[in-house]
Amino acid sequence: MKNLFKILSVIILILTNQYNYSQLSKIHYVPPLCTTTAQNQSNAPNEQWFHISTPSESAVNFTIRRGDGTVFYTDTVTNADPW
Repeated sequence: MKNLFKILSVIILILTNQYNYSQLSKIHYVPPLCTTTAQNQSNAPNEQWFHISTPSESAVNFTIRRGDGTVFYTDTVTNADPW
C-alpha cells in the first residue's frame, strides 16, 4: 500500500510540474482578410488593428508575415512598450 501511495504521489508531482512550467505560444495565426468584387466594385475590408504585447520585461522580437511568407513588418515589444 505504501508503494502505491509513493507511485501515485510521484505521478501527480510530475503532472503538476508540467502545468506549472508551461509557456506562452510563440506563433499565432490570424485569419486572412477577404475582399469581394461585385459589379466591378471593390469591397475592401475596413481598418484592421493588431495589439501585440508580452508579459516579458525584456525585449521580444516579432514579425508579421503576409500569406505568401514575405515579411510585412518586424519590430520589438516589451511589457512596458506594446505595439
